[in-house]
Amino acid sequence: MDPKQKQLAEMIRDARLKKGMSLNALARIAKMQPTQISIIESGKLGMTMTTAIRLCRALKIKIQIP
Repeated sequence: MDPKQKQLAEMIRDARLKKGMSLNALARIAKMQPTQISIIESGKLGMTMTTAIRLCRALKIKIQIP
């Protein structure tokens, strides 16, 4: 996985945990499968820009990658 994608995945996981949100809750809001989010967060799967935006919107966060 690209280092910037891995950094984004970590930021998404950290934001989810900080908000006390489960994978299932995030999956419902983002209209995704919990297993897909888990694989993305673990760094085993990259994500498209559309997926990144969907997850950020579901978490109500803005992320900037330098």
